[in-house]
Amino acid sequence: MRKYILLLILLITSISYSQDNQVKIDPMLEPFVLEFIEAAMGRGIDVMPDLFKLDYIIVSTNTPQYLGLYAKPNKTVYINYFVLNDDMMARAVIFHELFHALYEMGHCHEEGLDLMCAGKPDRFTFAYYHNDEIWYEELEKTFNRAKKLIELREE
Repeated sequence: MRKYILLLILLITSISYSQDNQVKIDPMLEPFVLEFIEAAMGRGIDVMPDLFKLDYIIVSTNTPQYLGLYAKPNKTVYINYFVLNDDMMARAVIFHELFHALYEMGHCHEEGLDLMCAGKPDRFTFAYYHNDEIWYEELEKTFNRAKKLIELREE
């Protein structure tokens, strides 16, 4: 397993040197992006073709009103520097934005705890996702939605 992860790290870090694929990932965000890739691949989703469609996954100080943002016109995922203060917040926000960017997944339309809900209940904290069972269930749900979106795209 460790060799697999190291191979993924090598692949991701070499992406920015490839002439065909220009996605550049901020080094502070790389561990979370690698975790996303591993989670997707563990569920049978080849994330790499979609990831290569992005230009940047970067930390931003210019989006204070957002924790994260996917800007489709310039193919960039922006992660507010503030979220890096908490690993679980960073992980959840990066996963959330990657689901937007890679699978054009929308927000759920009600307030809720779902990873893709933009509105969270009062007193919500990202510590909610620190429970491994809850995190796993959220990923299962969200990656299953991604699989359906991928199937629709391929039809």
